[in-house]
Amino acid sequence: MVGKPTTECPFDWGSMDFAANLKRAMADRKMTQADLARATGLSTAQVASLVNAKTKDPRLSTVTKIAAALNCSSAELAGEAASRVSNAYAPVDPADEVGRVRTAGEAKMSTAPFSPIEVALSTSMKELVRERDFDEVSVTQICEEAGVSRRTFYRHFLDKYDLMNRTFYHDLCVAVPHHDDWVCWDYMPELCRTFERDRAYYRNAYRVSGLNSFREFATARMYPLLEHDLAGCPVNRHAREAFIVQFFNMVYDNVQDWICNKPTVTADEFARDLRYHAKVFCTVLAETAARDPKE
Repeated sequence: MVGKPTTECPFDWGSMDFAANLKRAMADRKMTQADLARATGLSTAQVASLVNAKTKDPRLSTVTKIAAALNCSSAELAGEAASRVSNAYAPVDPADEVGRVRTAGEAKMSTAPFSPIEVALSTSMKELVRERDFDEVSVTQICEEAGVSRRTFYRHFLDKYDLMNRTFYHDLCVAVPHHDDWVCWDYMPELCRTFERDRAYYRNAYRVSGLNSFREFATARMYPLLEHDLAGCPVNRHAREAFIVQFFNMVYDNVQDWICNKPTVTADEFARDLRYHAKVFCTVLAETAARDPKE
């Protein structure tokens, strides 16, 4: 019996140890199997099969997804010399960062309200993170605080990072209504009020760096808003996309500084000043850039 034809063939890895290279790349980036599943859209079973060498010849599309999630090349996974990448946030090639942001932003999260169990786990995680760094909080501690078994936890969330990111989404995206006629600055006061209502939690949440960090989450979710606001700019798409990511990093750093270091400044004051300063700086930069260059 002839099988149904397919337009994609498995990638020919020959004798190269894909599983070993994948494990090494994940370890370099401090990335778990759950992290990779979330970043690629693959199931945890598929990722486990790849990591444990049960899948001998992954499809090229699968390898491409994994390489993008790990911010490496397919050649690195195939066995060529690999550069070591730190998990901590650092400036990167804007084109690479735009790709990661766009991929993360396309990941869909449920807009349904949390179930009572999910509320209990989210509340427990927040209470623990208010008192210590997120890296020091374990799934076991979250479950004990919430009175929920670990088995039940994993029925609802992939890991503690999945819990944190879905909590961000429900607190900052679902709870704040979307308006078609708003620009990104219109959302800033309400987002800042959310941060202000739970400064202790967000102060420690901001300390999580690299993959699964609040920076990664916030950039991915704000990117579409900024992209919409700048859609009419008469510049090429790549330049616009790179500017959006770099501009948001600047805004993010200002918000982090406010949350962590300026407890006496209210949310409304900070949002007002941030918008005013952005307007003034951009106006002055536009005026100076419009001048004829000096010989």
